[in-house]
Amino acid sequence: MKAPHLRFVLAAAGSALAASVALATPPARTVQFVDVPQPIAMAATPADPDYLYICQRPGVVSAVNISTKIVEPLPVLDITPGVSLTNDDGLLGIAFDPNYATNRYFYINYNDLNSHIVLERHRMQPGSRTVEPGSATIIWRYPRPLGHNGGWIGFCPVNNLLYITSGDGDPGGLPDPVGRAQDTVDQPMGKILRINPSSDDFPSDPMRNYAIPPANPFVGVVGDDEIWAYGVRNPWRAAFDPLNGDFIFGDVGADFWEEVNFEPASSPGGRNYGWACMEGNHCTISTACTCGDPSLTPPIYEYPHPTGTAVTGGCIYRGPSIPALQGVYIFADLFRAKIWSMRVGPSGAVSEFTDRSAEFVPAATSSPINFIATFGQDAAGEVYIANLFQGRIYKIVPYPCAPVIDLSPPSSMDVRDGTTATLRAYGAGADPLTIQWRRNGVNLVDGGRISGANTLTLTITSAAVADSGTYDVVLSNPCGPDAACDPVALTVFTCSTADINGSGSLTVQDIFDFLGAYFGGLPAGDFNRNDQVTVQDIFDFLAAYFAGCI
Repeated sequence: MKAPHLRFVLAAAGSALAASVALATPPARTVQFVDVPQPIAMAATPADPDYLYICQRPGVVSAVNISTKIVEPLPVLDITPGVSLTNDDGLLGIAFDPNYATNRYFYINYNDLNSHIVLERHRMQPGSRTVEPGSATIIWRYPRPLGHNGGWIGFCPVNNLLYITSGDGDPGGLPDPVGRAQDTVDQPMGKILRINPSSDDFPSDPMRNYAIPPANPFVGVVGDDEIWAYGVRNPWRAAFDPLNGDFIFGDVGADFWEEVNFEPASSPGGRNYGWACMEGNHCTISTACTCGDPSLTPPIYEYPHPTGTAVTGGCIYRGPSIPALQGVYIFADLFRAKIWSMRVGPSGAVSEFTDRSAEFVPAATSSPINFIATFGQDAAGEVYIANLFQGRIYKIVPYPCAPVIDLSPPSSMDVRDGTTATLRAYGAGADPLTIQWRRNGVNLVDGGRISGANTLTLTITSAAVADSGTYDVVLSNPCGPDAACDPVALTVFTCSTADINGSGSLTVQDIFDFLGAYFGGLPAGDFNRNDQVTVQDIFDFLAAYFAGCI
């Protein structure tokens, strides 16, 4: 088997654990970026390229320095007293004005405490990353029931118009029983909406401070002028291709299918994505539209339950750091710890579909990223992934050429003789990567009780006292200098009975009795029977006690 080149960390355990092995050098991996409570949306602006701005669901916007990974001590904005957190509610979207460099405007989208969705504009203070007091302006406020929100907002890089994803407002159960997604009259839910927030077509309405783009598909015909597309259930996270303005979004399914939808920048709008009579490419019991009607726009990709249960729309990588991912769309599933990528052609054709869940296991861990609620991009186009419930954000970074060790082991470990000692490593390095385990500086080889001397996991079966020593692992390849982890001391002890008082069981009284003998200079204090009483006897006794030696 080819030597693995995933992340490495030493660990000792009573039994060996399974390990994933990659067989080719991947283009990228993930590293921990920053911890922020309940991250649910991210945005950046070329006018402030050193920072990533993060929406926290309870109602806070924070600024993070990309280079230092330090969160600014003062929040950019805190509206927590006015944000509903019921069901899918929260502060769900953030977008920077295309002219932020001159007007310092940014927009947020949230649920208020009075069952409304609120699109709001704020202005940043000059020379600061906190909002200007009193600058809040309602752009659009409309009622919505407790249910699917959507809530993403973003400006198209081609036309500078603001797009809003709006869920159907249904809490689940029957497919959109009220029929909001197919209703285009006085019904903004179940839609993709498009407006121009830099002007105002409704000067007499304080809850509508925006203009209707003249090219919107329902202008001049029956239907709400704000609608760009309709027939969506819960369009959860969307993105524009920064290069050409193509639009792509995930739409969370009901019972059986999750889907990804695509619309090229050249689209005139007006597409019907088929909810609620269709879930992906499949019919439902709803008669709100006609299943299979050729006027409906199918998804470009779908996947069934239980492969995943709630798609999280991603973004198209356009950063400079990872050429192999250039133009690749990356998305995920909220509950299944799955991350995928694919290329999407101009007509929506999918190619190079790849499961990257194992590849994107974060450095210094062995667990895939779970609860992915959103993706984000900084001003350079690099991609970030947010775990909502853990409150952790990861960054996709290039896979290193020269070997690196991500995490050093603990200082010492004790295992009882006759058991299995497992030493595991995490690290990274491009192929051809050689992994070599050593004891006391001498290379180990497989044979007898030792296996995995040149793989991810070193296993010593029926460990003996002679296996005690100092272990480390060395990573080598032609890219650069070798990388070695900090050494770990492995002590294999003989399981001498810790039942000092001969009761037939181990209790805390045995500890008291041993310590009494130790400090009293009694023979029982020489636990390791080397004819001298030293502090090592205490260590050996406690190791035997906690190992259950009777």
